[in-house]
Amino acid sequence: MSEVENKLKNQTVRLARARRNGSISDTFYNTYNMTGVVFSIGDTVIGGEFSGSVLEHNGILTIEGSFDFYLRDEFADPADIGVEVVDPGETIFENIHRPLDNYLRGRTGLPPRGPQRLGIHTGEPYSISDDWSGTLSGQIYLNTARSAYG
Repeated sequence: MSEVENKLKNQTVRLARARRNGSISDTFYNTYNMTGVVFSIGDTVIGGEFSGSVLEHNGILTIEGSFDFYLRDEFADPADIGVEVVDPGETIFENIHRPLDNYLRGRTGLPPRGPQRLGIHTGEPYSISDDWSGTLSGQIYLNTARSAYG
């Protein structure tokens, strides 16, 4: 996630330096490798919008604004052969016994015993998505030679 954070900071700083005073806004969209965060996720799209303001005073830029983020991904192959099977008995139960039991209970008018675990045992792809927001406020040097950003 630090890759995402660093890219967003640098993108916002470049925007603020170009504007110096006034309103600033931008959109962002990129694919990031999230394997280090959650091994099974892989590449994930994170995008969104930034809107805020910048004010320059004596070579220092004060930046304030808000981010609206979104994350979009798909777990395209939950039943992949490479997925570690921790409990073979549970896997057999969830993939064979529970669906058959629920099917037969439905045929006889009885309610199912419980939901199947989403995707993991059925092998059906499913989407992963989230939306959230955050704020940014800080000061940077206008001169890039003096700044750690941008």
